[in-house]
Amino acid sequence: MLVHEACRATSLAPYVEGSAFETIFSYHADTVALGALAEKAGVGQLVLNHLIPAPESDEDRAAHEQEVRDGGWTGPVLVGSDLDSVVLGG
Repeated sequence: MLVHEACRATSLAPYVEGSAFETIFSYHADTVALGALAEKAGVGQLVLNHLIPAPESDEDRAAHEQEVRDGGWTGPVLVGSDLDSVVLGG
């Protein structure tokens, strides 16, 4: 399992260009690249946390998931929320 912060930097880059958010996005993990990394590493499950921007709807949560899929991730993904618990194996 890989638990990782995720920022929708690729898709939102045009909207934040020249703003303070462009700098913030530069030091957070891009969802598309994270999807590629998780797939290449062969992790069993991907859990996204510290989401940027914070999802305000199911559609926002789906956008985070879609971007890791766009990066190549084919496994299970949980778009986390504060206080979520994840149970490992059994």
